[in-house]
Amino acid sequence: MIERRLKPALDRLLERNPAVVLIGPRQVGKTTLARERDAVYVDLELPSDLAKGFHSACDDLRPARRFVVHGGNESFPLSKDVRAVTVRAMMDLIVQSGSR
Repeated sequence: MIERRLKPALDRLLERNPAVVLIGPRQVGKTTLARERDAVYVDLELPSDLAKGFHSACDDLRPARRFVVHGGNESFPLSKDVRAVTVRAMMDLIVQSGSR
């Protein structure tokens, strides 16, 4: 097995954060790195994974609010307890929650 240089950094991030997103070019080991942990793995290219991952993460984390982030220009309700928000709106929410 290839020793990944990001493994220790990822472990530290996972200790301090409820969620970590791995992004990067294809075939660099993101999936392998994610599957080596006891984590919810979501392949954003598979609609079934998106739904499964979202609901599984919500069940595990029990968030007070649930959001789906999308690349559009408007925020809107998806269901009674899930809201679709823009990337910008989510960034604003993160900044607001960090300033409390």
